[in-house]
Amino acid sequence: MITENSIQEIRDIDLVEVAKKYVDDLKKKGANYNGCCPFHDEKSGSFMVNPAKNIYKCFGCGAGGADAIKFVMDKERMEFIPAVKYLADWFGITLEETKTKNEEPEEQKAKKVDYRTINKWAAGKYQKALFELNCGSWPVEPFSPVIQELLGNRLLTNDSIIDFQLGYAPAKGRLLTDGLIERGMFVPAEELGLVKKGANGNYDINRDRIMFPITTSGAR
Repeated sequence: MITENSIQEIRDIDLVEVAKKYVDDLKKKGANYNGCCPFHDEKSGSFMVNPAKNIYKCFGCGAGGADAIKFVMDKERMEFIPAVKYLADWFGITLEETKTKNEEPEEQKAKKVDYRTINKWAAGKYQKALFELNCGSWPVEPFSPVIQELLGNRLLTNDSIIDFQLGYAPAKGRLLTDGLIERGMFVPAEELGLVKKGANGNYDINRDRIMFPITTSGAR
């Protein structure tokens, strides 16, 4: 088992340096770095890296995450531990390992990872839906009348909406449901309280409301 200290060392790797390998046009713009998204084809750059928070976000496809590990998992389609080892080899970091008698079962670990993956995916979908209220302008600047009414009047800036990954759950109640079913993740998402099975079909629990993701100090 890789120690938490080693995993944290990998989490602290400069995300900008990792992203540059995949984003040729990644350029500094204010506090962030911007370029064309490495997760989908596009002509205009909707991909952003915030080095201060060590997070990345694409406002075109919704891809996003909190550190280099998540970025590599998404881009290279790796599981958590292989991604950690991949980055350790890349940056020449020696991983410390330890064995314990009461290690958490692999199934339970996988479930936790799945929950985090679903929550991050849902946050991305909510944020994309929020920006689509502005007729597809990425990012929103200035605020659209809808977003001004929902968020601008609360004295939230465009940067704070991006940094805190605020989003919007549409009233129709199918934003998450269809995608979760396609990905085979509906059941764990139901356990998380994001969706529900009903007599007339499956549906999203959150509807027509602003979404505020809650994260730990490590952006998890």
